[in-house]
Amino acid sequence: MAKRLIMGIIVVAVLALPLVGCAAGEETTTEAKATTTEVTVAAVAAEETQALKSVLVPSVAALPAVQDLSENAEIVLVGSGFEPGQEVRFLVTTEQEGIRAVSDYTYSADPAPMANDSGAWITTFGAMGRLADKGVITEGVYNIMVTDSDNNPLARVAVAFFDSEKPQEEWPAWAQAADK
Repeated sequence: MAKRLIMGIIVVAVLALPLVGCAAGEETTTEAKATTTEVTVAAVAAEETQALKSVLVPSVAALPAVQDLSENAEIVLVGSGFEPGQEVRFLVTTEQEGIRAVSDYTYSADPAPMANDSGAWITTFGAMGRLADKGVITEGVYNIMVTDSDNNPLARVAVAFFDSEKPQEEWPAWAQAADK
């Protein structure tokens, strides 16, 4: 019973506290509440914007992700979550006869990849076909690293190539699955 009485007194005191403040200066309190509300709304909006930016991580998809090695090989790259107006570059790491190289193949993108107002872009990437003809790209999986104009990594996407001139039963399992 004593606990209920103490809780009742606390509740009444807490509820009565704003009434005491209103009697002394209602106009000032209202202005302070309005200013506090505006500041709170602005802070919440800024936090939501920052949270949205942290959720929107740049991502890229390649279509098709698995294809045969040919001079006509082209990949459609689609990106989202980039800064509006941001230009991107494509770096590919290859290894030939023990020499590892990272090359910028953005020149082969058509159109030049630049994020639209919503941070998305699409382009056709055709360098892989020419590289396959020269033996730089061989059967296997490669990462296309998408970077900003200063070559800072933003996202990456894997693409795989198989030698379609081999008999189909010699293709890697992932190539056989993609052919179905």
